[in-house]
Amino acid sequence: MPDSRILMVANFRKKLGEGNALGENLYKLFQGFGPIRQVRVGSTAETKGSAIVVFDYCES
Repeated sequence: MPDSRILMVANFRKKLGEGNALGENLYKLFQGFGPIRQVRVGSTAETKGSAIVVFDYCES
């Protein structure tokens, strides 16, 4: 499998928060693995409970 800067996260609980708080909490949770470019949280019925974390580097 090729290296990727993109991490798909799914099935997380509401304990991480909702809306902007969720994105901020995911950022804090994964920032220890390397610099993060973007966190995108699913907001539709199909994508709710999932997020995408994009790191700056594949090595993260």
